[in-house]
Amino acid sequence: ALLRPTVLSATMSAVKKVERLTFPFQTPDPFLFAVYHDDKYPPGDGQMRAPRTGNGADFDPSADYRMYHGERVPGFPQHPHRGFETITATMEGLVDHTDSVGNAGRYGQGDVQWMTAGKGIVHGEMFPLVNDDAPNPLRLFQIWLNLPARSKMVDTAFVMHWAEDVQRASDANAGYELVVWAGELMGCVGQPPPPASWAEYHQRPAPPPGVGNATGAASATSSQERGGVASGSSSPHVLAGGLSVAEGTFKARAITALSDKLRSELDVLRAQSGEEAERLLTLQAELARRREDIERSLRDMRAERGAWEHRIGGMQAATVALEEWVSENEGKVSGVGGVEGGEEGAEGVERNETDIADAAFRPEDPLSEQILEEMAKDLALEDAMDCLDEALNAKKIELEPYLELIRELSKEQFYARATTMVARKEQRERGVSQGVTF
Repeated sequence: ALLRPTVLSATMSAVKKVERLTFPFQTPDPFLFAVYHDDKYPPGDGQMRAPRTGNGADFDPSADYRMYHGERVPGFPQHPHRGFETITATMEGLVDHTDSVGNAGRYGQGDVQWMTAGKGIVHGEMFPLVNDDAPNPLRLFQIWLNLPARSKMVDTAFVMHWAEDVQRASDANAGYELVVWAGELMGCVGQPPPPASWAEYHQRPAPPPGVGNATGAASATSSQERGGVASGSSSPHVLAGGLSVAEGTFKARAITALSDKLRSELDVLRAQSGEEAERLLTLQAELARRREDIERSLRDMRAERGAWEHRIGGMQAATVALEEWVSENEGKVSGVGGVEGGEEGAEGVERNETDIADAAFRPEDPLSEQILEEMAKDLALEDAMDCLDEALNAKKIELEPYLELIRELSKEQFYARATTMVARKEQRERGVSQGVTF
């Protein structure tokens, strides 16, 4: 529950420690992380953006507002979570949520999102500046709860607790307001957590036997119950050595209660040691699994690299064969003009390279025309891939889309060159055309 500062004076007897809040807070198990965001964002620019650009890690506590990991819209772009759960409890402002399992939405102004990351999720939390003519203040808490080893890989899930369903308790005279996000306090019950949540199965340990009732038990014990002699006096019966029956009973029961308390605390320490050992074993298994994932990714990258090198080698061989064919037939083109153009054949030697290439094949020859088209496509695809290489080197395109485009263009280039080779083979089988040997 959230206690405003005005309630401290009324509850000081229950406060064990007061210290300045840090960013993030110092938290005990099972709390992994807790922060309080208080940002005084200015009006937006019509596109929900801040007037300045973030540096990718803007957490300056002295600034009026922070961009965090956002560039123009403040917040936390897509990032992964696994093995724990997050509670985002808003008080003021809005949050835009998107994730890798297809959820998206906007919440805030008192809404609470409780998400169990479980086996893994990638999500983004951005703070849109929706007001163009007014400030966009943001105040929220985010809390991370650890999950035990048995629940680390549960299915991802989350629930929304809308502001109108979140219970509050207040006392105007005492000057406090309580907001109950989980559990129960002063008759207010928090909304249910998602499945497999830490809050679903966690039970507070029962108090040690005997603690809290030792004094009452002693005061209710008479001398007769301890074997003493009844007396009309209200004074306790005195045993040998000057120790009263009531005093002896109290000390005996106090020792028993203290022993029980120590045994209970020892059991708690053993349980905590077991949980710590389980946590360490889980961490060890997780590190081993991540190492396997990294090694598997490296193997896949090496295999893909080998496949690409094989394809590039094939394309280079096809290119060499094409260049040899062009070299073989380059000197045989001039005869075409002499057959069809009469005296123009002598002048054809001086024609530019485009005219020579056009004269190498008769337009009415479908195979020649197809070869020209596929060669032109091949050159165009080669130019496109050169442009992509330049864009990658200039960091104008990311590696993943670059590889996808190169993969598609290489496939098209392979088909173009294969089609050219098939057409050339068919022309060879038909013999000589216009003085050019294929």
